[in-house]
Amino acid sequence: MDSIPRLETDRLQLRAVFPADSQAIFELMSDPKVAEHHELEPFETIRQADAMISNFTKWFQNSQAVRWAMIRKENERLIGTCCFDTFHPKYQSLNLGYNVRSDHWRQGYATEAIQTIIEYAFKNGIVGPVNRIQAITVPANVASEKVLERLGFEKEGLMREYGFWKGKFHDMNLFSLLKP
Repeated sequence: MDSIPRLETDRLQLRAVFPADSQAIFELMSDPKVAEHHELEPFETIRQADAMISNFTKWFQNSQAVRWAMIRKENERLIGTCCFDTFHPKYQSLNLGYNVRSDHWRQGYATEAIQTIIEYAFKNGIVGPVNRIQAITVPANVASEKVLERLGFEKEGLMREYGFWKGKFHDMNLFSLLKP
């Protein structure tokens, strides 16, 4: 993939995250509600957002990840991001990740965006063909797990103390979706 493809849903445009999105990424990642189930602490400076965007670009250039900005069509506002990372071309699998501004939760935006990037990945591949997409959640993140289940992901199990951040170990649930 030479560039991050632009995709559309009924309400969203999905496109690359640009340096001009720095303020919107800062607002997203400085929200304690968004950071609650994330390994990062809420952002405190705009420089953290700049560094994150720079990493998104590097990861894409190195075929490590592809991250889309979720842009509401009606007002062109960035309300979240969604991505595929941890590519395993040999196994035709990858990981899914996403976050949405807390003032846009429970409005179907995550489901809408993720459905679109999943369809794209299964049809077109990412760093090669894709047969399996997996997602990892903190068990307390029930809303995220409902999004995955709504999209057809199946819970494979609990990975005990799989993650370590904010000074402690975290159990994680593993979900997967196979190519139809």
